[in-house]
Amino acid sequence: MTRGKLMAAALYLGTLGLVGTASPPAAGAVAAEDCTYRISVLEFDNPLPRPPGGRWFSGFGQILGSDGVNRFAGWRHWSVTSPWSFGSVGVIWTGATEQHLEGTAAEPWATAFDVNGSGDAVGNLNASGAGDHAVLWRAGAPATPVRLAEPAGATSTTATAVDDNGVIVGFATFGSGTGQTTRGLTWSVSSPGTVRDLGATAGVLSDVGADGRVVGFTGRADAPGRAVAGPVTAVTPLPGQPGTTGGYAFATAGPFVVGRGAGTGPLRWENGVAQALPALAPGPNNFSSDPIPPAPAFPVAVNSAGLVVANTGHLPLDRLAGGIARASYLKDGEWRALPLDPEDVDLYGSNRAVTVTEDGRIGGTSSAADLERPAIWTCT
Repeated sequence: MTRGKLMAAALYLGTLGLVGTASPPAAGAVAAEDCTYRISVLEFDNPLPRPPGGRWFSGFGQILGSDGVNRFAGWRHWSVTSPWSFGSVGVIWTGATEQHLEGTAAEPWATAFDVNGSGDAVGNLNASGAGDHAVLWRAGAPATPVRLAEPAGATSTTATAVDDNGVIVGFATFGSGTGQTTRGLTWSVSSPGTVRDLGATAGVLSDVGADGRVVGFTGRADAPGRAVAGPVTAVTPLPGQPGTTGGYAFATAGPFVVGRGAGTGPLRWENGVAQALPALAPGPNNFSSDPIPPAPAFPVAVNSAGLVVANTGHLPLDRLAGGIARASYLKDGEWRALPLDPEDVDLYGSNRAVTVTEDGRIGGTSSAADLERPAIWTCT
């Protein structure tokens, strides 16, 4: 699975200059070709007239993950006017089809972070102001979220990714504030009632590849430590990290892992060897008519051909956070900005990428005035 969210820690934008052995991409995988990316915002056509007491689905939502082929996962906001209530559904988008993944009466806020090739989706549920709880929606049962087992004492849990073998990864938080700690977790689609706690050395697990490799980072989303990767039995820090803070691994596909190294800048690891990526990418909107300067790049997604997607101006480790960001993809050794939706091209226009498929489509959000809408960029 591929996915992908400015860090508080100041990062030294260093260069490693290490060269690894190139591996062939997976069959059908696409790198950035000589084409033009075009954006499609995924709106929802509500039935009219509005049914009494029926849910109204807004354009507000996000794409947060994909199966790497033709499914995208995320969420969309809903509301009911009489009696007044609101929440969100997890969503799987497949072409023009939108499937809603339901929450519960007690936890009406549902978010899908990822989906696999079988249609199993993972994410979390919560009630307003309460902690998150990791859930699974099995293929064919979108109205029946399955609560995933939690370690004793956890204040919240989140399932971030699921692969085609049914391996689910995520994390649990313990405590709150500056004393909060995180521990990496794994589950399986076949045994959702069993959780494997990998401890603080795994921290936040953010993705799992087709080969079973998991990636993530130690520390917390607002205070990352070092990028880690490996099988669930041996998650260890990735090489090329001279520091101890500010590093993260966010996505993996084929031989690649992308993120930032502790004490360095943006990196792509190929077969475990760190490769420095350009430090600066097109900057986010600065709310003025002045030229927008480049800004630090935060890689968030990669496919098995090595196509890397990054954001600037946005905390890359919090997929749900709003704010002003700018999405880019790597082509010929430089970051190239993805287009804004024409409706958002104003002082408040923003976009953010989180996932890239094997055929080069990029999923994320497009927004104006901080109203985020799910979007897909296609190279044509």
